[in-house]
Amino acid sequence: MRFPFVAALSLAAAAPAVCAAQAAAPRAVFRVTLPADSSLTHGAPVSGRLIVFMTATRPRDATARLAPGLDPKEVWVAAREVAGLAPGASVDIDADSLAFPRPFSASPNGRRWVMALLDVDHNANWRPFTPGDLVSAVDSLDAVGNRAAPTRLALNARIPEPPVPSAPGMEVVEFTSPRLSAFWKRPVVLRMAVALAPDSEATHTPAGPRFRAVYHIPGWSGGYRQGFTRGRDQIRYMRQGGERGTVHVFLDPQFPTGHPVFANSANNGPWADALTRELIPYLERRYRLIPEARARFLTGHSSGGWATLWLQVSNPDFFGGTWSTSPDPVDFADFTGIDMRPGSRDNLYRAAGGTPHPFLRMEGRDLATVEDFTRLELVMGPGGQMQSFEAVFSPRGADGHPLHAFNRQTGALNQSVLRAWAAYDIRALLQRRWAELGPKLRGKLHVMVGGADTFHLDGPTRRLCGYLRGAGSDATCEIVPGRDHFDLYGAYPAAYPNGLDYRFGQEMQRTFDASR
Repeated sequence: MRFPFVAALSLAAAAPAVCAAQAAAPRAVFRVTLPADSSLTHGAPVSGRLIVFMTATRPRDATARLAPGLDPKEVWVAAREVAGLAPGASVDIDADSLAFPRPFSASPNGRRWVMALLDVDHNANWRPFTPGDLVSAVDSLDAVGNRAAPTRLALNARIPEPPVPSAPGMEVVEFTSPRLSAFWKRPVVLRMAVALAPDSEATHTPAGPRFRAVYHIPGWSGGYRQGFTRGRDQIRYMRQGGERGTVHVFLDPQFPTGHPVFANSANNGPWADALTRELIPYLERRYRLIPEARARFLTGHSSGGWATLWLQVSNPDFFGGTWSTSPDPVDFADFTGIDMRPGSRDNLYRAAGGTPHPFLRMEGRDLATVEDFTRLELVMGPGGQMQSFEAVFSPRGADGHPLHAFNRQTGALNQSVLRAWAAYDIRALLQRRWAELGPKLRGKLHVMVGGADTFHLDGPTRRLCGYLRGAGSDATCEIVPGRDHFDLYGAYPAAYPNGLDYRFGQEMQRTFDASR
């Protein structure tokens, strides 16, 4: 998924002298070198997306790395593709050509800190520094665009492979999916961290008690390694709270196209089928899990919240309930403030009056727009959030890539693509099939979001909850006042004084006990 970015320039007629001055204007150029030391690359050339980061904020220490954060304009980014960079060779990157938020030479005067990253796996949109990537040290400079020679940076370190995680009561499982491997024509390995119940010494024995399972799906940038922190908490909650006979499975949604949300799609392949028809049956045999819907629970946050809600709604007879928090847009009439349904006259970037659509807010104040984040991810490369949505929801184009749901330059929506997106609109799906799905989903839907969600996800969740109430559903829908995308799980005295994980565990236990 590589999308070209062409800066739109509006040029007025100008005198030849002015044009000449513009043509001669200094540009911000960085010369990035791969040292001759062959230990970094074992003597082989390397390829990838070369990214230069720049900020006016002093790094906290010498080991800090620069990368965009929640405020996308705090760290400036420039990029280009590099092929076959050999040890000892250099490559120039024009930081005015493909850059965000502006060409680097437009940076105000003052000290800046810069560093380079060679993203060898093209996953910087997902997680900027992953094993095998090459990085430079952070350097400082006083001027960016008017230097007599390129600014030099050296790719002098390689991100190492992290140690294989381990912890008491935890296991790492790898499973090669036949369906996904056939789709991608290469082995696709699904990884997960499994937290065993305190009474689970029988999970590997041929006889004995059987266990229920909770499948956790992390949000954006999350992976199975999260299970080694949250898994320990789950084991502690099980011991403290009387949650019995449970195996917690922390799935890994990291993929080159973004978050596949475990939905079957034209571009990502049969992720839902791989989970329900391959992986879960395998785990049920391996860990003596009860192979029944009443013993299969789902929970997830953000993109994982959307994934778990989608899996429950589209597989109502397979799962016994979902506890989904802060899900990505569940009603496409409010796709973080934009109507993304077929026939919509909205623009992705701006409202009818020209006001930019906000995307991120903190403490009630909007910090960044949808256009900001979209243009940043185009510089960073494949697999960004908007590209991730298209990889799941869009048809596949003739070139093998997902069709764009909107024009990257103007924000105009692509109606033919939106018609395909409609199949993944959870609220619309429920409305179309409520007579069939309503009875099957009784007691199985639990949705929660902060009333001040950082990404405005409370809007579509409110719409979904309103529909469910009107349809007579017994779904649990909660809007937690004052909580945002990142503090939702912390203890909330009025509703979950011991934290949300603890509360969910108790509710799953009661649901399972009632099903016997």
